[in-house]
Order: sequence, then C-alpha cells, then structure tokens
Amino acid sequence: MRKPRLYLFVGYPGAGKTTTALLIKDSTNARHIWVDLERKARFGGQDFTESDTEELYRELDVEIETYLQRREDVVFDTNINLKKDRDFLRNLAKKNDAETVLIWLTTDKNISKQRAYRDFNQDNLRVLGAMDDSTFDKIAGKFQKPDDNEKPIKIDGNRHTKEEILKLLNLNSG
Repeated sequence: MRKPRLYLFVGYPGAGKTTTALLIKDSTNARHIWVDLERKARFGGQDFTESDTEELYRELDVEIETYLQRREDVVFDTNINLKKDRDFLRNLAKKNDAETVLIWLTTDKNISKQRAYRDFNQDNLRVLGAMDDSTFDKIAGKFQKPDDNEKPIKIDGNRHTKEEILKLLNLNSG
C-alpha cells in the first residue's frame, strides 16, 4: 500500500498552480484544498486581514492532517513560497506517514503577473478576481526558491501540456 501524498506548490500568482492542482485532483481523486476558494467562502472576496489568513491556514492544516490520517492524497492549492512553511507541511506529512510532493511552477514572472491581473477571467480560476500590482509584488517578494534537498518537480506552467505534467508527476491521465 503506497503512502498518501501531500502535493505542495511553489510559484508566483498566475504561474499555473490551480491548473496543475486540478489535473492532479482529476487524475488521482485527491482531496483538493483550494485556498482562494476557501477565502472567498469565508471572507467574501479580497477583504481579509493577515490574522484571518493565519486562522484559515491553521484550520486547513487540521483538515490536511485529517485527510492524511485517512490515507487520502491532498492537493494543497496555494503558494507555499516560504521554506519554513514547506518544512512545517513536510513534517506534518511525515508525522502522518505521508509523502510530500513539491511542485515548483517555474513560469516566467512577467507571464505570471499578466495572468494574475490582466488575464484573470480567461479560465475562471482566479476566484478572488484580478490581482493588483502591489498584491502580486508582495506575494512574489516572499518567494524563497526551493533548494535541491527539497527535491522540487519543476513545471513551466506556460510550456508543459497536460500529458507532460502528468508524466513529470508520474501520474496516469484519468
């Protein structure tokens, strides 16, 4: 019996995390925890505080752990751009005998930025609406590149096809 997997994402807003997360979910039947959708459901949009965000992530950590304990795969669809946060989630997975898969969306910053605030309604995946420059820059400014020890799987969200992404992740198309 294989270990459950916790899929984590690193990358700029608009890099292709949600597109990739949905591919994984559809190919594995994993639980999809989509943070932007959770934010919208709880706070009604973009009007939330840093303390709201911290509380939301604490609640989602509990949800992740519950699914891992049930031996279910989890796709955590959000930026885990700080190494300390990736380490926390890796330890959570390890504690629950789960494997962590770190996916680094290496999409060019300018392309990601354009998707995040100009092209947001082309694919209906930006549930919080268009992102302004200052929000993009704030999130992008916190980006900590994964090191080799983290063994990230690199995916260019602008160049890889669905089939290539599934192959890189060692998944069969569902």
